[in-house]
Amino acid sequence: MTDANDTPTAVVAAAAVRVAETSFDEISYRELSTAVGISERTVYRHFPTRAHLLTRTALALEAQLFAPTVFTDWAGLHEAVAQRFGAFDQHPAEAALLARAASVSAVSGYDSSFFAASVSALVEETAPGLNPRDRRRTASALCWFASAGFWARCRTAFGAEAEEIYRFYRSSAREVLRAAPEGTWPQTALVGSQA
Repeated sequence: MTDANDTPTAVVAAAAVRVAETSFDEISYRELSTAVGISERTVYRHFPTRAHLLTRTALALEAQLFAPTVFTDWAGLHEAVAQRFGAFDQHPAEAALLARAASVSAVSGYDSSFFAASVSALVEETAPGLNPRDRRRTASALCWFASAGFWARCRTAFGAEAEEIYRFYRSSAREVLRAAPEGTWPQTALVGSQA
């Protein structure tokens, strides 16, 4: 039996292992309870809906398999995105789960990803003249073009692989930065966004 404090972590770990083997929809709470050594009711207590389990599993997989290197500038962001897309190509089932989790209504109590927080911080630091609404829009757009959802769409709809998807990201990021009011970005951000 699992320690009560570690139960949600153990359930998420069991779900993450199964994602590589089968569809998320095929993973049952009964199967997870058996794998962890707890009752099915306990799994439901920690994850009352499948959306809760999906979100937590996606966050865990993002931290384990797709965590970007820490970046503090635009070149670092672009390098982190290239690495993420390469990792998505290496772990497509897990990347698809991240894409699916992002499309589900937000479940309260879960923090945004490290990547989203880092992009937001970079935009805020490098564009202090940009109003808060436009900073959020810019960070959100950059996160979308660097996301598993964007990767999955390019991969399935267009047969693109990581390197080509990265080029799509770079041109999209450049356009996102150009859309901001003139003079709000330091030259390094615009130069760093060139493809």
